Amino acid sequence: MSESIFKSIIEEYAEREFNSYPETTDHKFSYKHRLKMKKIFKVYERNAAALRKKDRAETALSYAPALPKRKHISAKLILIITILIFLALISGCFLKPDVIFTDFTGREYPDHTEIRPKNINNAPETIEKKYVLTDIPEGFEIRDEKEDVFGVGTEYINHETNQHIWFDQRIKKTCGVIHLNTDQGKLVEVDINGHRGLLLEAIIENDHFTDILWDDGDYILELFCYFDKNTTLNLAKSAKLSETE
Repeated sequence: MSESIFKSIIEEYAEREFNSYPETTDHKFSYKHRLKMKKIFKVYERNAAALRKKDRAETALSYAPALPKRKHISAKLILIITILIFLALISGCFLKPDVIFTDFTGREYPDHTEIRPKNINNAPETIEKKYVLTDIPEGFEIRDEKEDVFGVGTEYINHETNQHIWFDQRIKKTCGVIHLNTDQGKLVEVDINGHRGLLLEAIIENDHFTDILWDDGDYILELFCYFDKNTTLNLAKSAKLSETE
């Protein structure tokens, strides 16, 4: 999932959570409470001054010549090193081997999969042509658009159903590692207008979502929305080059 899509999803859930709480008026603290807080701050200032004085004394002592100490490895340090080695071995046991798809390679972890484009040779270094979705479902409208030389992103929203659609297009050389949340779903290959893409379908907090990622040879395209896999796949196939480009 791209960073822009992930950020939009987090913002949406935060907005939902914020709107679920009723509006409240500004609270005015009582005189008794303010008096207690004033006493607390006075105690804090006194303790802070004492700590600063102690710190200055310790700093002065640190400049005194120190006696040479005998170097040794403590039992505690040995125990910590042993635990770290054990954890490293355990994490290696849970790490699955590399996964290879037609146009992508990656590595599986217990809760996610890292995906990279397999071939970035001769790919454009900037957005030279722009894709658009030509079959947006009824009731959706553009909520946000972001575009620069390295990528294009569009978010659609249906205000009645509170469903969202995110469509991203990025250049291959700077898209980096793509993190897909595969702890509740499995990646499968699908055909998108002659290109082999990856589809992930899952349910998170009662929200049904599908994420589709594909490489058209020049760019990485990603479609994320709250639809079942068949609806999302048909929507991905509607992606066409903009006639205005």
